[in-house]
Amino acid sequence: MRSKYHSRYFITIYVVGSSQAFKLFREGKKSIDVAIDLDIPYEKAKKFWSQFLRLTRMYEAYELYEVCGYDIPNLLSIRSFLNRNNINGKDMANILRDANNIYNLQSQSLNLKNEVEQLKRLHFDYSQRILPPLRPLPRYYNW
Repeated sequence: MRSKYHSRYFITIYVVGSSQAFKLFREGKKSIDVAIDLDIPYEKAKKFWSQFLRLTRMYEAYELYEVCGYDIPNLLSIRSFLNRNNINGKDMANILRDANNIYNLQSQSLNLKNEVEQLKRLHFDYSQRILPPLRPLPRYYNW
């Protein structure tokens, strides 16, 4: 708390330190609750929250949550698949690359099958076509 004299009025200013916010975060309060309890703007509470996460070495997890929040169930199912099959997490890039290659091969295979079917239809169409009668051969071909 700081006191300051300002043009005939004695004003007491409460300075909110990060330690007060950190205590509230450690108690499990959310950023909005800290902003309300300490009467500070939400942006400042959010800044304290990110500092708190860095101090507790959880900032990367929070960044992951902000970037992939809705995909976390899918990521957890992938992780459980890796655990069930005794696959190292470092091999994940290779597995995803292989999966992408398989997808591309399946796509190419489907395209080739479609092309073969088109060629078969074209061959059938040409085989069913009646050719016009041939003209008589010129005299020099007669034997």
